[in-house]
Amino acid sequence: MLSGFHAYFEQFKDSRSHIERTLTREMEADPYLELLDEISERAKQYYGALWRTCMPNGQLVLMQIAQTGLANGKTREDVLRLLARGLLRRDPQLRVMNETFPRFLVAQCATAPELALQLEQNVAGDAWNCFRVPFFAAIAVVMLFFFTTQRQTFDATIALAGSLAAGLPAFLKTLSGFGERSGAKAS
Repeated sequence: MLSGFHAYFEQFKDSRSHIERTLTREMEADPYLELLDEISERAKQYYGALWRTCMPNGQLVLMQIAQTGLANGKTREDVLRLLARGLLRRDPQLRVMNETFPRFLVAQCATAPELALQLEQNVAGDAWNCFRVPFFAAIAVVMLFFFTTQRQTFDATIALAGSLAAGLPAFLKTLSGFGERSGAKAS
């Protein structure tokens, strides 16, 4: 079974023939779309050369922007590099350089599962992983301070924390009961 971003990219590979059939039906009605398809076909090798000259992080940024129109804030340097090369533009939002390049990028998503794995690893190094160790270390220091200097305060705090932990599920169950009643009255 696939997980995370790898599964996200696999959906593009699995539905590629469906996407191609849909695009063909769409292009039958509008000559402009047929022209875009022609441009895409002719520019495929050029786009491939541009793609291969990008660093893996730059490729990830291009794929994210082509799919969602958003880029991770941690990729600022890559975005600036792609803007300087003309692969991205601002008008006023961040966009890929033209209308046919995103088609090429979406096709790359279907054939680049290794980039999906890299994207998953990048997301795994999020703020919580950086913040977790110092956070729990600070809590341990505070508890040690209370234990050594304020024994009665420490005992009272531990008792309060235990009672809150024991009472929290009952409180949440009571709140969910109120939500069910108000939902039943609305219907």
